[in-house]
Amino acid sequence: MKTFLSALFLLTLPPALAAQSSATIPLNITTLSSCVFDQANASPTIDLSPAYQAGLASTTSSPQGQGQVSVSVYCNKNTPVSQRTLIGDTSTSTPNAHVSTKLTQFSPGTTDQLNVDAWFTVGSSAPVPSGPYKGATRSVTLVYAGWPATPQFNASSGFYTGSVALVISF
Repeated sequence: MKTFLSALFLLTLPPALAAQSSATIPLNITTLSSCVFDQANASPTIDLSPAYQAGLASTTSSPQGQGQVSVSVYCNKNTPVSQRTLIGDTSTSTPNAHVSTKLTQFSPGTTDQLNVDAWFTVGSSAPVPSGPYKGATRSVTLVYAGWPATPQFNASSGFYTGSVALVISF
């Protein structure tokens, strides 16, 4: 019976008070400059209109068939867009300066090409007050395309396609 009482005695003891200790752990991070293209610009396309007619190419001011697309870039706070470069067969970082690029006829077995001019202008930049890019700066670049005034009779009738690249430096 003695053994039972001593075991019972141990079970009725109050639990020991827990001691606490704490430490402050610093958290550090370096934020890098970052810019992203707006997802709405996932497939920007310029459709030149009206359709190209070599016989009328030199009768109007260059460039003809002008089309444009607006491309938005979002950069984190205090990250300015430092340069825009448009690349085709040639390239430029100067707004309104033309680059040339070739469009190839979209038809199996053909090698016909049509020259096109492309250029860009710098649009507005403004802080974004709400939405997924809240706090960013939205910078707009307008990209234009049109064919030169020099007639291109070497291109057969059909649909032509090609591209230029817009590179944003920050």
